[in-house]
Amino acid sequence: MKRVVLALALTGCCWGACRPGKPPSAAQNALFQDTAAFGNWTAINVPKQEWSWLNDTLQTQAGGSGYLRSPYLAGDFILSFDAFAEAGETPDLVVFADALPAKGSPYPDGSPIFLEKKKWNRYIVESTNGQIRVFAGNKLVRTMSTAGRTAGYICFLKDASVRKITRIRFTATSPAPAATDGSAEMDPRFQPLYNGTELSEFQLKPGHIGHWTAAGWLINYDGLSTEQDKCLWTKKSYRDFELIADLRLTRQPTAEWSPVVLPSGEEARNPDGSIKQVLELYAGDTGIYLRGNSKNQVNIGYRYLGSGEIYGYRVDKKMPAELRQAVTPLVKADNFPGQWNRFYLRLVKDRLTVKLNGITVIDNAQLPGIAAEGPLALQDDHASNNTFQFANLFLREL
Repeated sequence: MKRVVLALALTGCCWGACRPGKPPSAAQNALFQDTAAFGNWTAINVPKQEWSWLNDTLQTQAGGSGYLRSPYLAGDFILSFDAFAEAGETPDLVVFADALPAKGSPYPDGSPIFLEKKKWNRYIVESTNGQIRVFAGNKLVRTMSTAGRTAGYICFLKDASVRKITRIRFTATSPAPAATDGSAEMDPRFQPLYNGTELSEFQLKPGHIGHWTAAGWLINYDGLSTEQDKCLWTKKSYRDFELIADLRLTRQPTAEWSPVVLPSGEEARNPDGSIKQVLELYAGDTGIYLRGNSKNQVNIGYRYLGSGEIYGYRVDKKMPAELRQAVTPLVKADNFPGQWNRFYLRLVKDRLTVKLNGITVIDNAQLPGIAAEGPLALQDDHASNNTFQFANLFLREL
């Protein structure tokens, strides 16, 4: 996995005084000048209160997996700080980082920086023309490239160990260019649906308790909800939005017969008229319900037909043939059971696009009759042994 570890730098302009996305000037170089500056940083996968800013020192408590992201992009810069870090294998900072976590990880892609453990030291991180140099105690300890990135976010990482960082100073040595790849992972406007601690954004019914569980940066499901509706619904309703969701099927896969589905959405038939089937590794299924109705299900499961189909529309014989074809995946883009998959959904009015692992599988398909607004659901509705994990749930309302 590509990882860019950002130098930990909170800029010295009171972050509310700087235009969002604009790095501080050289004169504004105390990264955490005050509480207001600290308040403009964004916590990902852990609650913001698990960091503290006091007496010119940023400190993380032990536990949790996530990071604190700068409110701006940084390009060429000089970052200096004193730091103490306990033992741990997680990088301590990421520079030139994405805004959102990497697929199947609580941390962003970027260029990693590791601090010396169990001792205080003075660090300087310099970024110039795509090259990064790291100094510890005035000694050059590491050089690396930015892997072609011209700008990225600065992130402080958090794990099971305690970190203390003080005297943090940042100087932008050139204006930071805007991110140019256009990926959702670089878009800071996405907001988390899950904070890494509690399922407060969801309707956790009595029969869900102990089955749909917050497990650090993961939402874990054991397949055993006792509710009649086993799905986990959001409390809030949404109209038009973009959604990012990571999903991993955790059930032990077994070889099972899977219907062969044609690009038209119709099931293939044998010469005798029976449904044609092939053996596939199957590990249960799940899905994401859109706008409050199971008909609007983005189906997820490792079958002959790849994930992403809008099942309720594909099997509806009353729908026009071209519509049923449009809600059938263009390609099977699933990773094998047990591996992480990333879904990107864009729903505008009655038009839906689905990308799976970076590949478009549903392209602007029409969903006639879909409600204008409704909650989302993480699906389990028809079996007692669907086990899976969701992670990195981020939504941007349009």
